[in-house]
Order: sequence, then C-alpha cells, then structure tokens
Amino acid sequence: MTPYALTYGHDAILPMEIAVQSFRIAHQHDLVGEDYSQAMLLELEGLDTSRIYTLNKLLAGKQAVSRAYNKRVKNKSSEEGEIVWKAVLPIGTHIAGYGKWSPTWEGPFIINQILGMGAYRL
Repeated sequence: MTPYALTYGHDAILPMEIAVQSFRIAHQHDLVGEDYSQAMLLELEGLDTSRIYTLNKLLAGKQAVSRAYNKRVKNKSSEEGEIVWKAVLPIGTHIAGYGKWSPTWEGPFIINQILGMGAYRL
C-alpha cells in the first residue's frame, strides 16, 4: 500500500496514465456519476481494514528490528568494591590543549554504594 492509497482509498493517477489511457482511466469514464460515487464509497469501506493490516505489518517489522538489536545488547551490572571508569559527559567535548585526543573516560574509581536504576556512588 502506498501512503496515498492509505489516505485516500485508491492509488494516485499519474499524468502518464491519462495520456496513455490506462485500463483504470478508460473504465472510470464509462461510469455514470452515481456509479462512480458508489465505487469510491466501496473503496473507502475497505480502507479501514487495509490501514489496520498495514499498521500490524509495520508494528511486526519494528518488533523484528527490536529483537535483532536486543540480541546484541549485553546487560552489565557492577558490584560494590569493583573498579570502574566513568564517562566524561557531554560526549564530544574537547579539553583545550588536547583537541581531538581529549580523554573520554575518567578514573579508575571504586564503587562505594549501589543506588539502584543503574546509579552508583563512586
């Protein structure tokens, strides 16, 4: 489904289709005003199911990407007394005199207390 079809219920008509007289365009001119309106309403009735189907496919794709990413993520927990390095924040800042060779880590530090939710007192 194209975004246009999801919004308006049918595919966009390209200028080339009008010039070449595609089957869809030729068939459209055979319809009387009321018949054309009925055909458009029938397309709109099926639009909700198409939107739901497309949304489900989109969510399934996002879940697949999430599973693939989370396979490579490794949880790391630290304990009291462990020696750790602390990241220098904000990342990307440079110390004068070092330029791009500025350190990105400080330490080593010893963990004194675990505060929870990934926070530690060093």
